Amino acid sequence: MVNVFLERLKCLFVNLFLGITFATAILFCVSCTEKNKIEGLTVEYTENYICVDTKEPRFGWRMKSDNNSRCIFQTAYQIEVIDEDGNNVWNSGKIESDQSQNIIYNGETLLPKTRYDWTVTVWNNIGEELTGKSWFETSLMSSNDIDGWNGAKWIGGSDDDMVLYSHYLPVFKMNLSFKMKDEAEQKKVGFIYGANDERLMDSNKNIYHIANLKDESYVKVEVDMSNALAVLNVYRVGYHNDDRADKPLVAFSIQSNVINKSNATAKHTVTLYSNLGFTAFYVDGNKVGEFNLNPLGRGGDFIAFPVVGDVGFTLLSANDFSEATMDICNFRSPENRITTVVMEPEKLKSSGKDIYIENPSCNL
Repeated sequence: MVNVFLERLKCLFVNLFLGITFATAILFCVSCTEKNKIEGLTVEYTENYICVDTKEPRFGWRMKSDNNSRCIFQTAYQIEVIDEDGNNVWNSGKIESDQSQNIIYNGETLLPKTRYDWTVTVWNNIGEELTGKSWFETSLMSSNDIDGWNGAKWIGGSDDDMVLYSHYLPVFKMNLSFKMKDEAEQKKVGFIYGANDERLMDSNKNIYHIANLKDESYVKVEVDMSNALAVLNVYRVGYHNDDRADKPLVAFSIQSNVINKSNATAKHTVTLYSNLGFTAFYVDGNKVGEFNLNPLGRGGDFIAFPVVGDVGFTLLSANDFSEATMDICNFRSPENRITTVVMEPEKLKSSGKDIYIENPSCNL
């Protein structure tokens, strides 16, 4: 019995040894069959790129050595590019170089919306010739938003077609332009913005527990040319318990060389930059002052007061000014105009008051 057991154990070990040897031989042979090859073919650093938008894309590849080779390197390359019709649009010819990245295309002009197949042939220092194949596709390759679009046009996006939701814009620029008539009797013009903020129409939405009715809360920028020295008056109404509609929150003198008796009826522009309430005022490009109109102080962790809100005009007589417009613009460069609000005397007359207010939000 002991001899039989030993014989069987011996057979088991022999079979195990042969199995391990056979498996090792197979793995060894598999590793031996892995040859040097070309991989990682890229155009503009992307494999099989489907949106090449440059006329001179850059080609690249990698040479991978087998597991037993060392010190293998490229000595020359050749690139060929074929279009969809099988035409050779670029053949670099054999170039003696070890460069394998940032090879700039130097063939016929690439066409838009076209697939190209390309092949790179590499020669290495042990006399091998290796080949890699890939493809890429060109985009519309339009630099002017016209070519390649078959007459299609963008929807919106111009300076005259921008999005504005005025009650969510706390950082903005405004150009307030006006032209007074020669025969004007009332030489004051007022521009309204920041009106009807819903936070000021509900006592539960502001820390001062104010609840204004419609058109009872606003900021008014008024140019007063009644006296020898013109004045820029800024009113804040309905934002704080101390606000008054008949008393400016702040007033700035306008230099006599900017607005005076001789040019009073010329066109003038008040520009204001409002950054979370902190506002700088300019008249015809000359800075006249700055002030923080935000009753909460200065801070950027909330939607500050005032936002653009509802806007409008206030005049004692709609016939004293031939024009008055408000350009609402982006605060930051290039300060694109978002929309323009034009004074319409008929609206003043129909309101029965010296003020009218409207919502300038557009393209929503």
